[in-house]
Amino acid sequence: MHISGELLESLKPENRQHWHKYQPLLPKGINTSELQGFTGRLSDLADISQKLAKAANKQRLLTIKGSGGLGKTTIAKKVALELANRGHFDAGVYFIDCEHISSSNQLEIHIGSAFNLLAADDLFGHLAKHHDQQQRLLIFDNLESLLYLKQADKSQNKQEVEQVKFLLSQALIYANVLVTSRESINAEWEDVLPFRQMESEEALALFNRLTKNGYRSDKDQEFARRKILEPLLNNNPLAIKLICDGMPAGKSLKELKQELEDDFFDKVKEEDLTLMFDDEVDLNINRQESLYVSILYSYRSLEEHQKRTLESFSLFPDGIDLDTFKRIVTESKRRDRNEEANKLKKPISDKDIAILTNKSLVEAGVFQVSCRIKW
Repeated sequence: MHISGELLESLKPENRQHWHKYQPLLPKGINTSELQGFTGRLSDLADISQKLAKAANKQRLLTIKGSGGLGKTTIAKKVALELANRGHFDAGVYFIDCEHISSSNQLEIHIGSAFNLLAADDLFGHLAKHHDQQQRLLIFDNLESLLYLKQADKSQNKQEVEQVKFLLSQALIYANVLVTSRESINAEWEDVLPFRQMESEEALALFNRLTKNGYRSDKDQEFARRKILEPLLNNNPLAIKLICDGMPAGKSLKELKQELEDDFFDKVKEEDLTLMFDDEVDLNINRQESLYVSILYSYRSLEEHQKRTLESFSLFPDGIDLDTFKRIVTESKRRDRNEEANKLKKPISDKDIAILTNKSLVEAGVFQVSCRIKW
């Protein structure tokens, strides 16, 4: 894969007419309409594209490494879209969300599907003899969840993780491989690109887009940047999106600042935050309070039954089929003998799910009708 020096220039919005020269083969996990409003990070797009090409030429994979909420998944999708639009990856782009994978066997099935080999007994042995020599891009999103696989038999844990690494080391022989993760794989065939925090100007541009330029005066811009985005939200794009999704139009920025401080920083201690994470993978993540501020703000903007729906989703951290979830809630309501409590329960509607999704509090599945908590 060759990346020209003109890539950065071509990514500028004024050159949009050149973006759709090709009709790339993209997975459902990459929604082109969602990426049209991509803000900032043009230099990161070029840097990742160039480093991906260099890694592929050396039969290595590239890992975009960073803490939660920075936008690693979004930029990986954007890189795939821009390169595919320029004629790369004639055999397509394949997006694999590792959070939904619980074993190395499942991972191998996903990899095989990228090569149209769903039932091969020896996947890589078959590829060694029959690889079609076409260019592919495999994106493994949230790979950190596969670095801490926990099996019923604890003695198999390390073996499972080693098998995951083996599968990745073989996949990069036959495809370009891009990984997003909170941790590096720590393998000799991995190139790691630390993903930087958004700069203040980029965070402000994102804030302006999400608020539809509702705070364009110089005074509001300076207040948003110096009093909210930098100190409270840490320029974290997910936190900014959560806050903006929960804001009514025309809300006072001073009032917003006060609410964020009162609702979170005066009530939650640092040691309380650390108790919220007990998985090994979380010990190496630089968790920012900004994410909790934004989640709490969005939560408070929900109606009571929507809050209950969100809380119910939290009982299924790996996601749950939406129809199954509705059936469980209906059964719970039917069995509840407390009539007063029952009156407060409303049927879960698609509108409620859409509201939670629009506020970035839950994420709807792509390959099946399912929902999971976003953070």
